[in-house]
Amino acid sequence: MADPHQLFDDTSSAQSRGYGAQRAPGGLSYPAASPTPHAAFLADPVSNMAMAYGSSLAAQGKELVDKNIDRFIPITKLKYYFAVDTMYVGRKLGLLFFPYLHQ
Repeated sequence: MADPHQLFDDTSSAQSRGYGAQRAPGGLSYPAASPTPHAAFLADPVSNMAMAYGSSLAAQGKELVDKNIDRFIPITKLKYYFAVDTMYVGRKLGLLFFPYLHQ
């Protein structure tokens, strides 16, 4: 019989026992956890190798994009659209905030 002071059933380990399995008498039974979950992952040599490979692959991709960005997006043409000064921004904000003053 369940504890009358317990608000919810313990379903934390329901996957390992199967759904609807009876709880062991005597209270909660939580699996022992490692102090940090990342410690077990990083201690594995295969994961270290995968992490190093992924980092080198990302670095190669970044280098390739940096080298060939001008071929896909011409920076000189983009400068035209972003060449604004303070007066231009002030006039545009004035039009947005006070559209009825525009002639």
